Amino acid sequence: MIGTLLTTVTVGSVLTQLGIAVPSIIAATNVLTAAIHGIFKITNNKVVHILSWVIGVLVGLLFVLCNGLTFGLPVWADYLVGGVAGLISAAASNGVYDWEKIKKLLDAITALFGGQALQKKLAEKKETE
Repeated sequence: MIGTLLTTVTVGSVLTQLGIAVPSIIAATNVLTAAIHGIFKITNNKVVHILSWVIGVLVGLLFVLCNGLTFGLPVWADYLVGGVAGLISAAASNGVYDWEKIKKLLDAITALFGGQALQKKLAEKKETE
């Protein structure tokens, strides 16, 4: 049974659908989160963070409901893929960077590859001129 299900799903079809769905979910997540944040004037970053994740998952599920994501799998599996795509999209849109530890890690990587080091080199170059 699983073998017959998997033959109807090709890697190309999955990537094509996700290639359209994920950027759309990211955009919708950002717009809806910003709108709700602005309307309700939410000041707590943790609430905005959770809101972003919930909206991302809901938009992913809405994509399946509106037949934007169909993989030829059982209905529950399509919804599972839609929810996971929404979760990944929410993380990509703004959910992960809000975590303090992730932000510090990404800031350290940025500083390592040109942030502070580049500024220091530019400052030294200005002093020599």
